[in-house]
Amino acid sequence: MSWTGGDGRPRAVNDTLKHDGPLLGRSSGAKWLQNGIALITCVVMAVLMTQPLTAKLGTHLITSRDTLVHYWNSWWAREALREGLPLTYTTYLFYPDGVSLIYQNVGWLNVAGWLLLQLVMEGVAAYNATLLFYLALCGLAAFLLIRELTDDPLAGLVGMVVYQNWPARLSRLNFPNLVNTACIPLSLLFLIRTLRRGRWTDGVLTGVFVALTAYGRWQALIPATIVIGIYLAFAGIRQLLSTKGADKYEVIQQRWTRSRRRVLPLVAAGLVAVLALLPPAAALIGQQRSTPTSLIEEESREGRETDLLAYLTPDENHPVLGRYTAGLHNRYYNETWDHVSYVGLIPIALGLMALRKEGRAAVPWATAAAALLLLGLGPILRFNGRAYPNLPTLYGLMDRVVPLSLIRVPARF
Repeated sequence: MSWTGGDGRPRAVNDTLKHDGPLLGRSSGAKWLQNGIALITCVVMAVLMTQPLTAKLGTHLITSRDTLVHYWNSWWAREALREGLPLTYTTYLFYPDGVSLIYQNVGWLNVAGWLLLQLVMEGVAAYNATLLFYLALCGLAAFLLIRELTDDPLAGLVGMVVYQNWPARLSRLNFPNLVNTACIPLSLLFLIRTLRRGRWTDGVLTGVFVALTAYGRWQALIPATIVIGIYLAFAGIRQLLSTKGADKYEVIQQRWTRSRRRVLPLVAAGLVAVLALLPPAAALIGQQRSTPTSLIEEESREGRETDLLAYLTPDENHPVLGRYTAGLHNRYYNETWDHVSYVGLIPIALGLMALRKEGRAAVPWATAAAALLLLGLGPILRFNGRAYPNLPTLYGLMDRVVPLSLIRVPARF
């Protein structure tokens, strides 16, 4: 495939600029209609895939001690705001001395949703409704991102269904801050718009959604940063390959002229994200200095590897294939393994089809997917239930530089 388009421009430039025309000129009414249909579909899917949660919205919580912890987080936030107490310290635990909540697993986006909804409904109903809202928002965010990339609402709908119903998400409804990953595709959406159009608004929104990713769960910043970094790296490579000119000064001038409109909004995105995350980061650093502690449980380093074949093998809970594949899945793990690693055969097939059809345009996304799948294997390679500790893994190599162990369970990649 040539890097030169039919108009003589380098193809990389065409791929970046082609959406400045038709996309901006498309009827906004049609897009809002598509958005509405997508949103309704997401809500319906959220209700159907979590049954019987909706039928017991105000009376039951999903059975798990983690659910009770997250419900308590929301309750404490309300009490602290009512009484003018600090959000990050409580005497309701370890009374009368109290304890800092800096290290507490708090999904602040879920807390914010609960605080709003509990004004109009009872607490249990507000908690469940918040969960359903963010589940639907994940699907809608995926739809918006994929439609932006492909200019095809049908492709967006397919991606929406896949992303919202990701097996690892639906199997972990007791972790609301794992359910809510909507800010990752939204940050990518506005990052792509920033690169394509160079608008300051898109740059600011990119930074906002990167920061909100962390406020949903700090650990989510790790995979989000990896995907964003890979996309930016490929965008930079395309820009370099598209630059012509033998004179060094001329080359530099061409690069700056082409990049200036996009670089400055990207800088704004970084500044917004950093400034928004300074308060919680400063609190975490201060707590670590005053009472040093390990942020990584030693037990989280061992026994959390993902078997390579588990990506393709549903466990016993799969509604269609589980009865046929449970034996294989159990051979990969012992009975204590309770994390879903299955990616889905349809998403893998769709990804391979996209790579074949779109070629180089799909390479950044294929690279990001491969990186996350490799990181999801963990520090020790496992295949068909057997461990190969002497073989290097991407997780093991990167963990020396980036604290990947903070994510605790590699399968969450």
